[in-house]
Amino acid sequence: MKQNLSREEAKKSLVYDPYFEKGNYGSKIFQTLVAILSWFGVLIPFLWILFPFVFPNRAQYNHIVVYLEEKNDIAFSAYFSFRIFCFSDNFIYSFDLLE
Repeated sequence: MKQNLSREEAKKSLVYDPYFEKGNYGSKIFQTLVAILSWFGVLIPFLWILFPFVFPNRAQYNHIVVYLEEKNDIAFSAYFSFRIFCFSDNFIYSFDLLE
């Protein structure tokens, strides 16, 4: 039999996050800026590797040399991403991890 919880009892077991409450604007601005800068830190290396392939004339002007290892890295990343995104749903649902 399920036990009914009061609002106060539920508050004790739930996670408290001041980001989603009213006010706390300084904390919200700081956390948002940190998140945006972190995503730039994730994306910039990929853009740096893709730049010579997308703009080869500009890369040659800036003396950026493309090595075979970089082409292999891009091919492996594309293959890995394709496998993960295409087959992850089948893997999760085959074991009934999500109902």
